[in-house]
Amino acid sequence: MTNARAQKVTWLKGVREAGVYKSVTSYRKRLAGLIADSRKLLGALGERLYLADLHTHSAYSDGAGLVEENAEWAAMAGLDFIFATDHGTTKPKRVTGKLRSVSWGEETGGGWYHIGILEPTPAHKYRNEATLPEAWEEVKALTRFQWVAHPFWAYEQPPEEQYQHVLSDMSELGDMAFEMANGCGEVADAYFLTGAAGSRLADDLLCRGQRVTLVGASDCHLVVEIGTAWTGIYAERCTSKALIEALRAGNCFASEAPLLDVTCNGKPMGSTLKPKVGAKLKLRARVAAAAGVAWVRVISNGKVIKEVWPKHEPVVDLALGRKAARKASYFRIETADANGRHAFSTPIYIRP
Repeated sequence: MTNARAQKVTWLKGVREAGVYKSVTSYRKRLAGLIADSRKLLGALGERLYLADLHTHSAYSDGAGLVEENAEWAAMAGLDFIFATDHGTTKPKRVTGKLRSVSWGEETGGGWYHIGILEPTPAHKYRNEATLPEAWEEVKALTRFQWVAHPFWAYEQPPEEQYQHVLSDMSELGDMAFEMANGCGEVADAYFLTGAAGSRLADDLLCRGQRVTLVGASDCHLVVEIGTAWTGIYAERCTSKALIEALRAGNCFASEAPLLDVTCNGKPMGSTLKPKVGAKLKLRARVAAAAGVAWVRVISNGKVIKEVWPKHEPVVDLALGRKAARKASYFRIETADANGRHAFSTPIYIRP
């Protein structure tokens, strides 16, 4: 190839990349506008709701951008907060203190699995020989919140053998959290990376008696992935401390765009109710999606107990009455907007 030809190829590559970046930027801004409109539809509830990306990468590990660039993109995408969670290091802490609405974390793990941890002190050392339960116990002493990242990695629908292997490992963790939505390598949606199998996994773990907090994250290695998936958190204020405490309580949901508020007898997501057998339970769910709500499902003990298909209304208020049974149970919500973007609530637990 001649020098002139090589220069032209390089120039064309730059033009293409710039064009793609411009298109994604425009798309992300439009989606941010829809999310802002959805937040307004929640009214006063929207003022306590903060959208956070718990899992981002930068040049401190295998990300292509700076922490500062990730923060700028997150703000443009309509997010309120991000955590810089590079592989095996807490070096982003050097810059997060200088940035608004940014804190540090780490992506670590053991064996085949990765674990996200927020504000660990000190950093955790990844061990290939460690099992998931071993690594999970190690990081407990280092952090206030941890979760299993992308439990199925790139599998849309994992082979049954692998699914059962993941289920077996995660069932040893007790109460835990995992990424229901992971946007790594994606721009438009994250559902097909985790959602379908993740929904089954959540119910299988919940039916074994575990508490399971569901979170979403971009897992970005390129800034354009930020905004694909995130966690909606109801907290007292938008600080890392307040957000982490709300995550610990489970008052959160994983989303690609729709917003959720779910209560049972007035108690929020993540709550444990201990009613008398036969006592009335009133579940309320509000779904806000400026693009229009396509469907809403109420799931309990692994089964869909109610499903509604509104005519793309921007807000759906759903109420469901039940009586407390002798058996422990839970309620959780799944929904999608008219553009096919999903959201998943953390369950509310019923323990008579």
